Amino acid sequence: MKVIFLFVDGLGVGPETADNPFLQLRLSFIEARLGGPLCQSIPPFWRQDEAFFLADATLGVDGLPQSATGQTSIFTGQNAARAMGRHISGFPLARLRRMLEAGNLFSWISRKGLRCAFANAFTPEFFQLRTTRRGWVSCSTRAAWAAGLPLRTLDDLLAGQAVYHDLTRFWYRQRHPDTSLPLITPQEAAEHLLAISRQHDFVFHEFFLTDVAGHAQDFALLRTVLMQYDAFLQTLDDLRPPDVTLVLTSDHGNCEDLSVKTHTRNPVPVWIRGPGARLLPRPVSDLTDVAPSIMAMLNVLQ
Repeated sequence: MKVIFLFVDGLGVGPETADNPFLQLRLSFIEARLGGPLCQSIPPFWRQDEAFFLADATLGVDGLPQSATGQTSIFTGQNAARAMGRHISGFPLARLRRMLEAGNLFSWISRKGLRCAFANAFTPEFFQLRTTRRGWVSCSTRAAWAAGLPLRTLDDLLAGQAVYHDLTRFWYRQRHPDTSLPLITPQEAAEHLLAISRQHDFVFHEFFLTDVAGHAQDFALLRTVLMQYDAFLQTLDDLRPPDVTLVLTSDHGNCEDLSVKTHTRNPVPVWIRGPGARLLPRPVSDLTDVAPSIMAMLNVLQ
């Protein structure tokens, strides 16, 4: 069994209202598989090779869910917001770092002898940043460091052994117009991610332009990135081997309500496609259930 974990930042499941851009978009793969636009009118289901749940991102804590506590909860299976007494945005503070370093999906799976990969490509600028050198990095990067995983580079990207955060490399080329790095399609990005999965048991990819579009209240940007992600998902699903399970989730809502610039208290999707669905120990009810669910698919005991 192999798992590809697709983390999509700022993707909530909103009500069926005029403020929900998913009712205005046409995302052919997502809508065909779920039976309609991504909104709360889609009933959760759990079948042999597929499951769809609405997970509580608030974690029983007042206020708007945020990235640092939400992502720490996803990676550790612990209620980070409750542990901190509030939702914390941005990158993890010292206490959240300690939670990630004490144990996370990457480290638990690696200790079992399985092969893990953080598929995102990191630029030379990232490694040179003072914030990076001081350890001020995202939850996913902190979790990878704690497990001793290497971060992939532009050389890996050129070799088809990494995937850029935006899939197509458009945003890298915008910032580096003289680059020789070619633009690719979302379908090619999916093929590269599947190539990585052939050499690993657990592969993680992080996509955050959904959160960027939500904060900007930019429908045009959101339409572009979601249509690209929909094509990416379809290729992953069409070409994945029978032993590969796709798991998609988010840390908090945002892009599903463009009437506000902030995050939302909407639930987030947990969408599972593949044989791992039948190995779930229980339905996914909140963010703390994500890590135990993935470990159950890989037969990893914490």
